[in-house]
Amino acid sequence: MAQAIQVLAYELRVAYTAALSSPSSRGAAAAPGATSDEVRASSDEIEGMFQHLEKALTALDFFDPDNPKKLQSRLRRLFARAGLEREEVNILRGIAKHILLKIKP
Repeated sequence: MAQAIQVLAYELRVAYTAALSSPSSRGAAAAPGATSDEVRASSDEIEGMFQHLEKALTALDFFDPDNPKKLQSRLRRLFARAGLEREEVNILRGIAKHILLKIKP
């Protein structure tokens, strides 16, 4: 019985995640039960955040663009799992902006 419930819960989660990431809901649609402030970030907004974050991490000497190893792909997977909202992307870009402003010679 417990295994059946576990499989059912897994399938429900997969269906829910697929519904959130479908092309019709990507970018402008909010998650079910979300308020108007909780709008999913579009792929363009997320890509801009990655570029901004990469510049900031390079300026900190945390990320070496000549030898990226797995950092960039792991960060992308981390943020993809998070299902970022537009406001969260803006927060991360604000952090990257202030890093770049503080490091600027």
